[in-house]
Amino acid sequence: MDFKEILGDLYTDEIGNKINNSGIKFADLSKGEYVSKDKYETADNEAKTYKNKYEKLFSSREDISSKELVKVTAERDDYKSKFEETSNKLNGLERSIKVKEAKIDDKFKDFVISEVTKLVDDKTDFDTALKNFIEKNPQYKVSENTRRVNSSFSVSGNNQTTTSNVFNEALLKAVGKK
Repeated sequence: MDFKEILGDLYTDEIGNKINNSGIKFADLSKGEYVSKDKYETADNEAKTYKNKYEKLFSSREDISSKELVKVTAERDDYKSKFEETSNKLNGLERSIKVKEAKIDDKFKDFVISEVTKLVDDKTDFDTALKNFIEKNPQYKVSENTRRVNSSFSVSGNNQTTTSNVFNEALLKAVGKK
């Protein structure tokens, strides 16, 4: 909006010349044409400050990036090794359970796990390798015909009093515990 519209019939060329030659600049605030000098300078200073910070960071970004990369790489490697360690423990426990379920004698458990692990590859998993190993080496299984036999003889004539029991009781009496 200009002065002609505001003043209407009161506007003359003489008034227009005086306003234009006065050195005063007029702005229509409804169009957002006016910003105070203080606000402008504050915004300008902030922009310069951010520009300086950006340039400083940009110039040192290679140092920051390489330091961060080393740190992140070290953390990644640490997590990777912890994952692998935990995964190996888990695999070992799973294999121990599978060997126990296959009724392998406890004396041979570690040996059988070691031998079966050597048979595992891209085509053969642990279960299949264990099954094949047991078929070829049944001697490592606990025999189902094995039964526990009492090798001590009965002193009293019944099966409850054995030489071991008699000996243990005699020792306890000798040391005063019975």
